[in-house]
Parts: sequence; C-alpha cells; structure tokens
Amino acid sequence: MFGLGMILVGSTTRYIVMSDFLREDITTVVSQQQMSLANYVANDIGHKILIRQYRLQELGSQITPDIIYGSALPDSYFAKSAPSRPCSRQGCCSPAPKAASSTT
Repeated sequence: MFGLGMILVGSTTRYIVMSDFLREDITTVVSQQQMSLANYVANDIGHKILIRQYRLQELGSQITPDIIYGSALPDSYFAKSAPSRPCSRQGCCSPAPKAASSTT
C-alpha cells in the first residue's frame, strides 16, 4: 500500500511540475515563432515597398504628358516596362481630361 501511495504522489508531483514547465516552454516557443514570422512578413513587405518605390520613381522619370494624355495608352506603356507586375490593381492610367459636354 505504501508503494502505491508513493507512485501516486510521485506521478501527481511530476504532472504538476512538468505541466508548468511545459506550459512555459511552449509559450516561449510559440512567441518566438510568432515573432520570427512577423519579422519575415515585415521584411517582405518592406522589400516590396522599396521595389515599388524604385519602380515608380523610374517610371516617373520616363513618363511624359504625351504618354498620359496622348494617343498611347498608359496601361499598355506600363505593361511594356513591367509586364508581370502592374503598379496597381486598377491600372496606372489617369483619365484624360474630358471636354465639357452640354446636355440638351
């Protein structure tokens, strides 16, 4: 009977001590993984922003008003310069100014 009591006390003690230890260890591991993932995502987004900024500066130095408002379509111009990555989802063209129309 004494042996069974010692086994139960030892098992209960190990369960309590190990559960606290494992809980702290798992919390540390999960927080480190989350921080690592957040840093990776932040670096990836930062890199994409820098590339986008560079591309926009490059395009800004090449674009003339004739390209924007002329007969050439800005989206087709941008497609030639970067066919796989558009500048935005809606396209880059800004609408040409419309002449005032009269409704009668």
